[in-house]
Amino acid sequence: LKSALEDLTRAKVLTPHKRDYLPLKGADQRPFASLLLIAVADQRGRIFTINERFREAVFALEKNSLQRNLHFHSLGYDPKAKTGHFKRFLQPSNGSEILLGHILWTTLMPAETVTMLLKRFLTLRKPVAVFDEFGDLQMPSIAQPGSQGPARIFTLAGRRAGEDVARYLLGMGHRKIAYISPFHRESWSRKRLDGMESVFASAGYMMAVTPYDLENPDAPDVVSESLGKRDRELRSMRTILDIVDKLSLNYSTTFEMDDLRNICMGIDKHIAHSYMLEPLFVAALKDKNKTAWVTANDHMAILAIDFLKRKGKKVPEDISVIGFDDSKYSFEFNLSSYNFGFQDIARRMLEFILNPGLEVSEAGKPVECPGMIITRGSTGPASPLKNRRSEAG
Repeated sequence: LKSALEDLTRAKVLTPHKRDYLPLKGADQRPFASLLLIAVADQRGRIFTINERFREAVFALEKNSLQRNLHFHSLGYDPKAKTGHFKRFLQPSNGSEILLGHILWTTLMPAETVTMLLKRFLTLRKPVAVFDEFGDLQMPSIAQPGSQGPARIFTLAGRRAGEDVARYLLGMGHRKIAYISPFHRESWSRKRLDGMESVFASAGYMMAVTPYDLENPDAPDVVSESLGKRDRELRSMRTILDIVDKLSLNYSTTFEMDDLRNICMGIDKHIAHSYMLEPLFVAALKDKNKTAWVTANDHMAILAIDFLKRKGKKVPEDISVIGFDDSKYSFEFNLSSYNFGFQDIARRMLEFILNPGLEVSEAGKPVECPGMIITRGSTGPASPLKNRRSEAG
């Protein structure tokens, strides 16, 4: 309390009076406290919104801050640039504003950059909430206890997300699952698989979940041929992207160029995923006992539904399909999906900044924020015939 009163005195909001404090006459009644979000930006300093999940979380942070009468600042960090432009944020920018803490959003940020920034911010003895999307950061290797302010890592549900999906499918009668992810070298993909496997194994169904990735021996030989066709088509799309990037450098207002670039990147992504996933879909469909497909994200789940329809399969009557992210497309395509609860993550990070002692977790371990499954029309009960066939096999 004494420290807070001293901060308010330095901010010229209060003045000491005998053994008390009084508000200064004519003191600025605007919000005097603030917090700062740091995230990866482009060469102009504009923060990459990256995806819907990021935008949802940032908007929630901004809204919750304003509801608490706090200023919410954001700073775009270009990893290729020098860090001198951080200097003015390391201390309050003026006498009427007190910086309560930092939120460090590490998506797309190199590990060495995260370490460097976190060390700098911790020396200010202000709370630092670190968002690590995949839960790979280790706080003990970064922080030095006793020499800095409190810090906590917040992360998405990894293994827990896989467990939740598995319990849901198990409850719907599914006993043979395909997990389709071309990103299986990434830790988050392996964590989801581990979570699904553990739930089915605990229920007595060993080898119930089959992963399908680019290294899966069951994938047909057309993988290399498909990737070659994909590369030829992508080259033309990336030429357009290069032109858009060069044009945008000559405009001070690049809103239209950004829209065009996003459209091109969306087409680029669609081409890449289509050719990458087709062989995996073919391999998964060969197993007639599979009653549900779980894909790495919503976009891939929608491609999976399109593929199954082309093959004459009904969703969910023949095969249920579920994705991750609960994006706007999942609603538009009536897709069941896992919602990571970004608004709750934003709330918990803000609460940590305001009350660091209330967020309890094991020393050095990330705070994993739970999500929830949003059920829609792409999932349903497993086919009894397929289950009998798989049990007989």
